[in-house]
Amino acid sequence: IHNRDIFLCMDISNSMDELNLEMCDELKEVVKELDGERFGITIFNGQSVLLVPLTNDYDYVLDTLDKLKASFEYSLDLYKGTADYDDYDLYRYKYEGTLSDLGSSLIGDGLASCLFAFPDLKENTDRSRLIIFTTDNELSGTPLVTVDEAAMLCKKNDVKVFAITPGNVDDEDAFCDVMESTGGGFYKATSQSV
Repeated sequence: IHNRDIFLCMDISNSMDELNLEMCDELKEVVKELDGERFGITIFNGQSVLLVPLTNDYDYVLDTLDKLKASFEYSLDLYKGTADYDDYDLYRYKYEGTLSDLGSSLIGDGLASCLFAFPDLKENTDRSRLIIFTTDNELSGTPLVTVDEAAMLCKKNDVKVFAITPGNVDDEDAFCDVMESTGGGFYKATSQSV
């Protein structure tokens, strides 16, 4: 167990705010139970940002999850019309460095970038590695890497991907198959097993 590396890879497009908000709370409880495992966080939209490199500094991870949660809450409040842009920096926190002319929600690019954020992927094959991947698979642009290609790279590097999605998922059956092909799984947020 102490040899395990876990990355949270979040699609931070607006359509994911509600699920990501829930995931922040759920993962804070998971992180509090860790003991020696390394945990990291990447976020993506048009491009990927490494927010937390793999670390066992759990206070730093929890602080980052709190910042993400606040940003998702603010984004949802703006969408509902219950907030204004008086704290725009809070809104921008989830977007800093993730916007690109190539499009948004570039799912395969986000997953592949997360995969290669594992620092010793080739050198240390004894570590157990997994990615918790939140997305609705709603592609809007032209990715450099498709979801299928990214999943194939994960499988090749023995990294299991566990996708957690909202109720509606684009091309659900194919997406589920490709996530399970990594040795991981596919879960809807409405599932009791998440």
